[in-house]
Amino acid sequence: MEYPYQHKTSFYKEGRLGYSEKAVQLITDLVPSLHSVIADIGSGTGIFSSALLEKGYIVYGVEPNSELQKKAKSYLYQYKRFFPVDAFAENTALPDCSMDAITVASAFHWLKASPFLYECRRILKPEAYVFLLYNVRQTDDMFSQKQACICKRYCPGFFSFSHGAEKAKQRCSAFFVNGYEERLYSHNLVYTEEQFLSRCMSSSYSLNQTQKDYILYKQELENLIAEYSKENLITIHNQTAVWYGKVK
Repeated sequence: MEYPYQHKTSFYKEGRLGYSEKAVQLITDLVPSLHSVIADIGSGTGIFSSALLEKGYIVYGVEPNSELQKKAKSYLYQYKRFFPVDAFAENTALPDCSMDAITVASAFHWLKASPFLYECRRILKPEAYVFLLYNVRQTDDMFSQKQACICKRYCPGFFSFSHGAEKAKQRCSAFFVNGYEERLYSHNLVYTEEQFLSRCMSSSYSLNQTQKDYILYKQELENLIAEYSKENLITIHNQTAVWYGKVK
């Protein structure tokens, strides 16, 4: 699993918001939290791990990026049931048949699907679920369309705001060979102006400080945010998507 985060970890914790509470409730409905152990794969700074910990799960946060893992340890230090794991999704080093569930929040599209499937089968208990979660931006508003124009002008790697989720869903049929379920929950995201700029800069396609036109790109984003913010807040229309099933 390789993330293009080298220049972006400083933005990641500040710019990434959580997922729908209904998505978390779906997990608790299917996986009782008492004594249950979950591997949160690609756990990053601990955004989704924290939601699981709040429900009482024991959580192993598997994350190979040392800077993101460091932020997670700082963010989740008060939880005695959080165990950071410095490992890749395809080789977690977790014991065989030890996990009651696996969650992957906004990271499945980065994984090597076949080795990860094998690893899921190895570490999951029988009849356990894998949950893939994404925040999927809705882009039928003028603000999103103007932002997309800026991204297309400056960022060669930009395809859409939900490109990762689109790639992930395309892989679901091959990954969940026994079939899977989909749930979509309305979950608008409200950012301060500063948070939303950090969110923009944390995207994999975004320019970073070392690249040409970074200053122009950032200035255009700042101008757009200032134009559309209300009382220093930007509201993004969003859904939390969950694809889940059993893999063994």
